[in-house]
Amino acid sequence: MTETGTRRRVLVTGGSRGIGAAVCARLAARGDRLAIHCRSDVGSAERLRAGLAGGDHVIVTADLADTNGISALVDTVVAELGGIDVLVHNAGIFLHNPVTTTTFEDWVASWRQVLDVNLLAGAALAHRMVDHLVHRPEGPSGGRIVMVGSRGAYRGEPDAPAYGASKAGLHALAQSLAVSLAPHGIGVAAVAPGF
Repeated sequence: MTETGTRRRVLVTGGSRGIGAAVCARLAARGDRLAIHCRSDVGSAERLRAGLAGGDHVIVTADLADTNGISALVDTVVAELGGIDVLVHNAGIFLHNPVTTTTFEDWVASWRQVLDVNLLAGAALAHRMVDHLVHRPEGPSGGRIVMVGSRGAYRGEPDAPAYGASKAGLHALAQSLAVSLAPHGIGVAAVAPGF
């Protein structure tokens, strides 16, 4: 909840399991209303939702590799929750693509797939969320964006360089957005969890 006692409306991508599920549980316990995103595993999202504090969380699905789907996803969250205050971009994919054993075609394809979900989706989600925050009918108001990066952004990922590069890009994206959105009262941060 905010200082004024209103519930924050939060979209958590990749929210149905792992770190995303833990984030959902923590936010629900503090009184936030959630849109739990999953690509296709609605069963896991349903099981998570059933155990969360509060009874009015929603489940949303989208393939984050599709930017048209991202735009529709944010519109759906805004319609279902009545707005959006916080984005936690947690969804990501990790593909093994060692440079010495991966064919050129597979190398390029894996880089595109990883960058689309891990980095471009974060940028697209942030843009769509900011558009809603800055242009809402009641006027602009602050919000929060959290990008879930990785320690792999700093130490490297020898067998999954696309993953390491995408997470490094996500950290740089958060730094850039933090500066550009501060005048609008929108806070942006990246976290780098590890094992």
